[in-house]
Amino acid sequence: MPQPPAARITRSNETPRQRSRREAAQVAVGRRIAELREASGQTQAGLAEQLGLSMRYFQSIEVGRANLTIGSLTRIAYGMGVEVIELFSAPTTQARKPGRPRRAPK
Repeated sequence: MPQPPAARITRSNETPRQRSRREAAQVAVGRRIAELREASGQTQAGLAEQLGLSMRYFQSIEVGRANLTIGSLTRIAYGMGVEVIELFSAPTTQARKPGRPRRAPK
């Protein structure tokens, strides 16, 4: 007897635990993208322009607010000159607080 199709999980019906895991994964991938970008010496603005993305959207990717598709991840990886699998390695640095860097005291 055939199995019924699996229920599709959407943001509206995901459990709090599923939401937490998804958000943690988004933050980890975003942080890893930022690390790889910084290691290659690229700026957010430069890479966003190269990929045809707005600066604001690219920033949302790096802080983990964007829910990326496989196609988007592939495009970002190849734009940075890395394999897609590298985006899924654990970040090696701690995330920075969002916002402008503080000025050095005079």
